Amino acid sequence: ASRYTAPEYRGFAYLTLDPVVLSRDIEIPESRLREDYEQRLSEFTSPERRDLSQMLFDDKAKAQAAYDRLKGGDAFEVVAASGGSLIPDSTELGVLTANGLPPEVADAAFAVAQGEVSAPLESALGWHIFRANKVEPGGTQSFEAVRDKIRKELALQAATDDAYELSNK
Repeated sequence: ASRYTAPEYRGFAYLTLDPVVLSRDIEIPESRLREDYEQRLSEFTSPERRDLSQMLFDDKAKAQAAYDRLKGGDAFEVVAASGGSLIPDSTELGVLTANGLPPEVADAAFAVAQGEVSAPLESALGWHIFRANKVEPGGTQSFEAVRDKIRKELALQAATDDAYELSNK
């Protein structure tokens, strides 16, 4: 019987719906790319960041005296340690955006040039003197710089939708 029996064969076909592969052939109109860029502009914008140090005082007279010493050439840390700052041993704030400061002093603190100190500024916390240790300018990436990224993301999104529709058919 084994000499007269043929083995069973089965055939099948399959289709792979891979959105990454499908996205390569999808064309996105230039107007749609620009529209998406405008909608997501905040994603491509980085705010100015500053490495700041501060002295904090409970009254304006102490803050003004410390500011006068700084303008006279005394070092920031020396003035903080001996000038009546409420937190003399912790002057470093680190790298911040303007949102990381009290609103009433943020604009003035971010107007100080690198290596310079601000005049005494009042907030709900007291009187501040800020030093800008380092300035990292903010900016917005141009449409041309992010065009390919946007195109790939939109094409992948469209391909995923197409793959879903094809799989239901």
